[in-house]
Amino acid sequence: MIAAERALAMFAPLAAVWVAAAVRAPSERAVAAMILATAWNLLALSLVNAVALGAGWWRFGAEGAVVAGVPVDVLLGWALLWGALPAHAASRLPVPLTAAVLVWLDLAFMPIARPLVVLGRGWLLGEALAVALGLVPGLLLARWTSEGRRLAARAALQVVLAGGLMVAVPVALTGVWRQPAWLCGLAVQVVAVPMVLGVAAAREFATAGGGTPLPYDPPPRLVTGGPYAYVRNPMQVSIAAVYALLGALDGRFLLAAASAVAYGAGLAAWHEGLRLAERHGDDWAAYRRRVRPWLPRLRPAAVMPEAVVHVSSTCDLCRPLGWWIARRRPVRLRVLPAEAHPGRPRRMTYERADGLRAEGVAAFAHAAGHLHLGWALAGWVLLLPGIGWFAQVCADALGAGPRDLPASPPGGLGGLLERAPLPPRPAPGRLCLNRFIHASRLLVAGAGRSSAMASPVTGGTVPPVALDGRGLTGEAVARIAGGAAVTLDPRAVREAGDAWARAAQLTASGRVYGRSTGVGANRTVEVDPKDAATHGARLLRSHAGGAGTALPARQVRAMMAVRLNQLLAGGSGVRPAVVQALALALNAGVHPEIHEYGAVGTGDLSALAGLGLALAGELPWQGEGTPPPPVGLETGDALALMSSNALCLGQAALARQDLGRLLQASCAVTALSLLAVRGSAEAFAAPVHARRPHAGSIRAAAEIRRLIGAADRPAPPADRVQDPYALRCFPQVHGAALDACAALDDVLAVDLNAAAENPLISPDGPGGGPAAYHHGGFYAAHLALALDHLRPALLQTARLSAARLSALFEPAVTGLRPFLADDVPAGSGVLILEYSANAALAALWGEAGPATLGHAVLSRGVEEAASFATQSARQTLRAADAYRVVLGCELVAAVRALRQHHAVRPMGECDKDPVWQDLSVPAGRAFALADAALDPSMADRPLTADVAAATALLDRLADL
Repeated sequence: MIAAERALAMFAPLAAVWVAAAVRAPSERAVAAMILATAWNLLALSLVNAVALGAGWWRFGAEGAVVAGVPVDVLLGWALLWGALPAHAASRLPVPLTAAVLVWLDLAFMPIARPLVVLGRGWLLGEALAVALGLVPGLLLARWTSEGRRLAARAALQVVLAGGLMVAVPVALTGVWRQPAWLCGLAVQVVAVPMVLGVAAAREFATAGGGTPLPYDPPPRLVTGGPYAYVRNPMQVSIAAVYALLGALDGRFLLAAASAVAYGAGLAAWHEGLRLAERHGDDWAAYRRRVRPWLPRLRPAAVMPEAVVHVSSTCDLCRPLGWWIARRRPVRLRVLPAEAHPGRPRRMTYERADGLRAEGVAAFAHAAGHLHLGWALAGWVLLLPGIGWFAQVCADALGAGPRDLPASPPGGLGGLLERAPLPPRPAPGRLCLNRFIHASRLLVAGAGRSSAMASPVTGGTVPPVALDGRGLTGEAVARIAGGAAVTLDPRAVREAGDAWARAAQLTASGRVYGRSTGVGANRTVEVDPKDAATHGARLLRSHAGGAGTALPARQVRAMMAVRLNQLLAGGSGVRPAVVQALALALNAGVHPEIHEYGAVGTGDLSALAGLGLALAGELPWQGEGTPPPPVGLETGDALALMSSNALCLGQAALARQDLGRLLQASCAVTALSLLAVRGSAEAFAAPVHARRPHAGSIRAAAEIRRLIGAADRPAPPADRVQDPYALRCFPQVHGAALDACAALDDVLAVDLNAAAENPLISPDGPGGGPAAYHHGGFYAAHLALALDHLRPALLQTARLSAARLSALFEPAVTGLRPFLADDVPAGSGVLILEYSANAALAALWGEAGPATLGHAVLSRGVEEAASFATQSARQTLRAADAYRVVLGCELVAAVRALRQHHAVRPMGECDKDPVWQDLSVPAGRAFALADAALDPSMADRPLTADVAAATALLDRLADL
């Protein structure tokens, strides 16, 4: 009877697993989920059975193949029933439902399993413990593994699982723990050292590689940092070292250590080596040459990702720590002042090129990994759960808590420099230290200019703009162009680092345009390997040939902001260090000198080449701030930085913001003109525009009604059937301009956040690997056509403004003197404004022509078309300037007319104060603003100052 029950307990779950796999073949991830769930339950149920047997909850009536009182076959069957079977067969069911079914089966069969299982009092407590420790965690681990979710939790559970099965269970079964207490305590401390190595390796697998130690759930990225910079097989070295140390207490562990080494050096090395070579190619081969498989290095190999640790140069506690790290010659780690960081961190901050970021004690722990094996082990201990938190609490209690960086550091690095004067030519071992001191000197010299809250351009206090490669708007571009600082989203920086790693992999294994080949007509010419190191610099130097007038700082900052955000979209493959340097330059308030001519709407090559040379330290920065330290540009960084229409997009975004506010202000000016001529509100009635529902027309009409306080269905005027076109057609004409702006918004929303570089470095290549897609995404046709659409629409509404100005001069329309003159006979009043407005209108007309009608054939005929979006953006900026003058002239005349009226009433109502005197109505507030800003004199006099004051007032009117 017992033998039959044991066979059923073992082979029934095994057969069920086999049937489930036959019905639906498991994927690689599903196999990983089945293995992990079974192993987890094997460990958890071993612990639960040990507790249950000791507490008398149940016992097993079996002999033979029994370990610690538990039949091995029953334990395996139970682990399969709760592990592999539901992990695959119930992978599409909710976890609570699966758990409930399995618990019900257990509760039903446990009481009838006698004599194999003899239940005692409290057996339900044991069942609950088994469910809590085994079933539920196992199901969750399986589900997360099969779906690729909860990476940190999966890695943590795998660490617990490996420690339990490979260390705790052997120790329990061999009885090593029965040694004297002092010896056990010493053994725990000694064994903990290699265990830290294994835990740190598993953590690096998850954080840097994106996978777990299980071969069926591997990281998609080659892991070369952390413990992997010291030894190639840290987890296998860890377990072998643990067994070897335990061998001093029990010789059987020496056999286990030898078996672990044999397995790792034999089958595992062969199998994993093949898979890694297949996935990572030359990167894996280069890593193998630098890092030994079993004997750890004392210093990390220079294969780990580049990193920066930001330490405050103005903190008495932090500054010596930065000095201490720099003096120890860290490998691939730069020590920079925190004041240079775009995000103004409040703790010591560590950032790695693959996107890993840590603060406080964790930042120091990661930095220690760049020094040598001893400090690396100490750092990995600080990264253990609980220990790192406790260390951070202690550090905070001792005065090393978070703090705001001062806007103007008082002391800088004076004392430090006195102790360590810089040699004129630093030795290689001193290079990191000297970089830290040099950057800190620069920050002290220009303190405060990189504050996230202090504008580096205006000196005012403005909120920073967060950039993430996805949500940049034209309004945000204008804010940065005007002086706002930027902060970078860590996830976006990590994605940019991923793209950089993919680009390096692709370049090493094949031809990639601009990286391993020339550009333009030289696209088929391979770069000579001996010239590869200088190829990128030569590209930048040869393309930095802009001509014409130097652009205003506002436009150049807009270009820098757009390019920075595009790099964060993760398709360029540029180094993360370039991204950080560009952010530092923006926050420092510096920009390169960029010239007007150098692009035709197929990439702002000249402008961005100049930016690249400035970042590399080859061209000077403009502005009052302290430039960022030069960043070394790799070959792949050159075209990756230049392949963008960032300047054109920045100018387009600025033009759109300027015009958006002018079009809004135009409604307020039109409302004042309407009141000045006692015009009709019928043309703005809601039913009129509901029957011809263009969005812009509806919006323009509703805005006029709001400004003058008119009803949706206004009454007709008593003395006029209808107004001139300049007023009556305003919703239709101005609405078209609003719709054109909306169309431009749609284009900008895409292009400001686009990874449009050629080639695009993508993770979605053939076969699931990375790819470099060569394409024409740099061709800015959408942008050029949207801009070309906007300017003629702007010309139409500007013509109406000039026509309203002429109407204000006509006594038959206003009931006032010609040209709004004073009482002196033949006075000219504001006659000249008509000439000024039409002169500006003529300039606008000149800019309204479509730039897209242009044509160019470049680079020996291989680039046989151009969008001319660059020219269209500049035309739109100039058109906005002309439109502002036209509106300013109209505003001066409208205010003058209202001042001359003695009794203007709301349309159709005579028992109220004039609308233009009612501050509860937006038009009344608009008049009050203009009345206070403009000279009230009606005498013939120069009007230049009036027009200047009126144009300056338009932005305030736009906010009403």
